[in-house]
Amino acid sequence: MSLPEKKNCLKQKEYIFRLFSLTLILTFFCSQITPVYGAVNWTAAGEESENKIILDFFSDHDLSDTTVRFEEPHENASLVFTLSSGEEILKSETFVLGPIQAGQKITKILFWGLEEDFGKDRDSYTAQLFVKEGSKTLETQKKPLFLTETHIFQT
Repeated sequence: MSLPEKKNCLKQKEYIFRLFSLTLILTFFCSQITPVYGAVNWTAAGEESENKIILDFFSDHDLSDTTVRFEEPHENASLVFTLSSGEEILKSETFVLGPIQAGQKITKILFWGLEEDFGKDRDSYTAQLFVKEGSKTLETQKKPLFLTETHIFQT
């Protein structure tokens, strides 16, 4: 009667080995899904997109545009666009939005209106957007712009 007990023990070991292997494979597979899911949704894994105000921000040497959405109401909201070269601010424009309702979506376009003579010493520019409530900054986003002699490249 010792033979059936030994056979039963081997079945139990095989079951445990298969269960462990399946658990290991599922753990590896699930750990790979999270970064891919974040990349497909254009957000980093763990990043909370609900609190994001700036939905889109683009800028080059001619213009800058943004789309923002406010999830909460604000009384004194504004958008501040700046274009700088190094520490020097070349242009700054403020759009006072006034009172904003919850869920309101706003798109603004700004033409920088800079002369084409950029100068050789100004080889890189930075565009920045500030979303403000009064003097408090709610969110900011920065875009470096790199100029060559005939082309503008945005990173």
